[in-house]
Amino acid sequence: MQFKKRYLALILLGVIGWFGYQTFVPHQRVLAQEVFYSSPDLELMLILRHDNYPLHFVGNAYTVACRSKATAAMPAYDSYKVPAGWNTVPGILGVDVRRDDVDQVMSDLLTAAKAKYQVIGTSLHIPDDTNFWVSTDSCYSFRNWSLLDNLPVEVVIEKQPAYNQCEEGRLRDLESGIERPNSNCQYFNFVDEGAPRYGDIIFDESGVLSFTVQAKAFGAQELKVLSTDGGKTWKTTSYGIQKLQVSQSEIDYQFLLEVTPVRPTEVAALEIVTAKGRYLLFYDMGEEGDKKLGDGVFTVKLPSWMDEEELDSSVLKIQYSNKLIIERPLADFLE
Repeated sequence: MQFKKRYLALILLGVIGWFGYQTFVPHQRVLAQEVFYSSPDLELMLILRHDNYPLHFVGNAYTVACRSKATAAMPAYDSYKVPAGWNTVPGILGVDVRRDDVDQVMSDLLTAAKAKYQVIGTSLHIPDDTNFWVSTDSCYSFRNWSLLDNLPVEVVIEKQPAYNQCEEGRLRDLESGIERPNSNCQYFNFVDEGAPRYGDIIFDESGVLSFTVQAKAFGAQELKVLSTDGGKTWKTTSYGIQKLQVSQSEIDYQFLLEVTPVRPTEVAALEIVTAKGRYLLFYDMGEEGDKKLGDGVFTVKLPSWMDEEELDSSVLKIQYSNKLIIERPLADFLE
């Protein structure tokens, strides 16, 4: 009987010890990990872990890591459960990892990671919220382009609801005597549905990198970002449409189109794409018939066969001299 009591006491102590360790002792454990990209040049791995830091943070977290010849000598990052020879990679995947279903969480993370991380040769490109991260040295180091720090002065920002809420809060704080010198409400123009969309990513081994950025706050404008030195320096230029107006001639009832592009002198071609085909409006800065350019405004009388239905389903296409092509549905501008 005494042996049985001691045995039960040891079990109880073990349970208490295990509970104490899980609850009060800082520790981490890997829940799952998987390599989701592999090539002769580099590998990308996703690590899902559980962090236990009492009175600080208890919950699941994840890290994306990269391995290549360039990272071979890197030490382990124990706090992220990243093994030696790998480097941590920036980027937020936007997946709720607080759920208990580890398999489903890992599946969602992998889906998001495969869509976010883009490999071109030995370079890694990561569109990430208002930042664009790039590594041109096989994940040894990372540089970034920041939208908020590189907005061209000529870009007109359409204020979003989240921005207005932030500004209202900031003004209330000022009225209460609370100053927040580091607060920047501009960020809230680019959250949720207004998040930036990155596209046309081009990179070559000489270090030339370019991409475009669209956002709800830009309206029909678009940013073209260029680096000629692998991300050390950046040039950001705005393109697109400042204003578009459609009216109807009182004489022959044909539609008149007035387009005010951003950087009109760099426009190489202007055309409308309809269900019936393409209709060239302007090409190589020449003037033909009723195609006129004055004060940066293109004024064009559209063909007589274009009715409201055809116009509503058409796309305006602008090609700039630097080969950048911007396409916008005319319906975006029609009331």
